[in-house]
Amino acid sequence: MPPEAKAQMRPRPATRPSLHGPLAEQAYMHCRDAIVRGEMQAGKAISYTEICEILKMSRTPVREAMIHLELEGYLHRNQSNRLTVHAATSAQVAEGYWVREILEVHAVGLAARRISDAELAEVDELLKTDREALRTGGIESLAWTNDAIHDLILGASRNRSLVSLVKGLRAKVEGIHTFAVGSLADQVLFVRQHEQIGAALREGDAQTAADLTRSHLRKARDVLLAGLSDSVSRQNHSVRSLPNPALLRNSSPRPLGLTTLASTLDSRNHPVEPLPFQP
Repeated sequence: MPPEAKAQMRPRPATRPSLHGPLAEQAYMHCRDAIVRGEMQAGKAISYTEICEILKMSRTPVREAMIHLELEGYLHRNQSNRLTVHAATSAQVAEGYWVREILEVHAVGLAARRISDAELAEVDELLKTDREALRTGGIESLAWTNDAIHDLILGASRNRSLVSLVKGLRAKVEGIHTFAVGSLADQVLFVRQHEQIGAALREGDAQTAADLTRSHLRKARDVLLAGLSDSVSRQNHSVRSLPNPALLRNSSPRPLGLTTLASTLDSRNHPVEPLPFQP
């Protein structure tokens, strides 16, 4: 797919902030995209000087962009009152996917009844791109194509509220990370699930499309949680190797592990067990 077409189809924020001027918006979009794609690491302190140098702009628009990112939850202040990139915990990821499942499963069911022939043709083209990215091992391409497929199907639901809510949830916990932490087998499964969802859409089978999307989202959730768990284990190992006990006393609360999380979320998962699709 030509770069120009990719640029036009790249996911945009769920809601565009009221920024004063194009420079502030440019800074917002650059930093938000970098956070979503993991280029600005979780827990990393924000350097205004560095961002200004990269974007070649003054501190005023950058500062305004940071305010919006903080309000939207992408950034938060640490104990020293410095802005840092928000690190999503396992509980936050699981809760985000729980809500996203309810919304996106319903949206896909609507799309199965409302999608146009032109949109189905676009889905077919994206599925080809998906298979090619899998063949060449392009993780960034897989992540981009995943977003494009989900965005196209969401748009076919013809429900702007659903589209806005799902995009907002997705941007805060996903980006490229699912593909970066998942195995090759996970990537193969995601591509196959995309193809199965596409087939259900072509058949106009709302229930099958909804069921497949539910399974797809739960697998993505599990891959992310496993990646977070591995990351926490590595961090804990590093902390235990430090000789100063004071560092342990002052350390931040760790994200929930998978075992604790599973028991905590049993009741939360109940409302999203497979249910008949309701138009």
